[in-house]
Amino acid sequence: MSLTTNGYYLTEQADELYEAGLNRINVSMVDSLNAESFAAITRRNYYEKVRDGIAKATTLGFNPIKINVVLIRGFNDNEILDFAELARKSNFIIRFIEFMPIGSDDKWNIQKVVTSEEILNTIEHRLGVRLAPKTGRGSQPVDIYLFEDGCGEIGFINSVSHPFCEHCNHVRITSDGKLRTCLF
Repeated sequence: MSLTTNGYYLTEQADELYEAGLNRINVSMVDSLNAESFAAITRRNYYEKVRDGIAKATTLGFNPIKINVVLIRGFNDNEILDFAELARKSNFIIRFIEFMPIGSDDKWNIQKVVTSEEILNTIEHRLGVRLAPKTGRGSQPVDIYLFEDGCGEIGFINSVSHPFCEHCNHVRITSDGKLRTCLF
């Protein structure tokens, strides 16, 4: 079992969560490593609070810590290499999630989707290190890649360019107790 959180209360609650037996965590809404861009996408100014929560989870021994990143062309796609470097220099697993049409005011359009092929190409050509598939997707919604030199792991959730709905095995319980079988 893993907890997905936006990280806002992670600093305050990490000790209790870890003591209760939770040791895996996904931090969503870390769509930028730039405080101003983070505030623009989340509509809140709590970048440092989320980063402190991630640091606390690291100190306690949460493993793995997955950082979910929704790339949006023209907004944060210039941070691909920054996130790749974070995967290489930390024990974090970076998971790039395609921008999906999940809200009524998200101004989604297909031109804003950054595909895994584009991300892989950017990372391999700019960093000069090849990414190799770790496993086939199977019933997981994520395609996992390892840096060929063994330093870092990146995942891709390609719900728009490569839909996986018929093979997905994930269910989620929302903070208000509702069961969700799909992010859509």
